[in-house]
Amino acid sequence: MKRICLILLISVLIISCKTHIVSNEEDHDDLYINNVQKIEATVEKIDSIKKARRVCYIIYIKNDSMKATFIKLKCKSKGEYEDKIKEGGTYNFELLRLRYDISYDGVENDGYPEVWVGNRMIWNSKMDRLFFDECVNMCGLYIKQ
Repeated sequence: MKRICLILLISVLIISCKTHIVSNEEDHDDLYINNVQKIEATVEKIDSIKKARRVCYIIYIKNDSMKATFIKLKCKSKGEYEDKIKEGGTYNFELLRLRYDISYDGVENDGYPEVWVGNRMIWNSKMDRLFFDECVNMCGLYIKQ
């Protein structure tokens, strides 16, 4: 099950890196599934995991109305992404959350029941934070404001 979740997550990351669907909605009290939410938030923590010769960054963010987590792969070249994010810094994130209907232990779930990278659980549906599939204005730890 962990390998299936990891394969699904990596596939989503690859696909969503090429997809830039931007929502004009600025109110983020509701989730705009399959659209990008523009959210100003502070970086709480940045973790990294090396898996299969690739480095993944797990980024934890928060603002007054929510806490969230997302994963970014290390970039080979930062290109047009000029600012490197730092813990404690506030940035404008463009976050994508897709909708999945996954059967987990015989129960239908809307969204991910758990997200694993390697043997480490990054998020589960019981946590008090959201999980976003992608941040479309970032490459590794570099962000385009």
